[in-house]
Amino acid sequence: AAVGNVNFTMPYKCTITHIVVTALEPTLNDTYTATYKDNGGASMGSIDVPTSMAIGNKATLASSGSPLSANNAFNRDQNFLIEATKTTKSSGAYLHSIYALKVT
Repeated sequence: AAVGNVNFTMPYKCTITHIVVTALEPTLNDTYTATYKDNGGASMGSIDVPTSMAIGNKATLASSGSPLSANNAFNRDQNFLIEATKTTKSSGAYLHSIYALKVT
């Protein structure tokens, strides 16, 4: 989606370990915030991207060494929501990389 919220339906049972946002276009005059929510609408956390973030720079929620530990387990067909704020043309463009571990 160009602007607004993005809702994913999980294709399998999994645990999200971390999320990385990469700046594709810099913000012009406002900060972009992405809040991540589980199937029940509970927040998993958020990432703030300041106006100073240059193209290619990254911001991370958790990491491979320190993974998410709350609200991060999903069953097949449950929804994962990226709730964006400041979704105007001046908010830039971002790539959201969601790292998930498939649970068998």
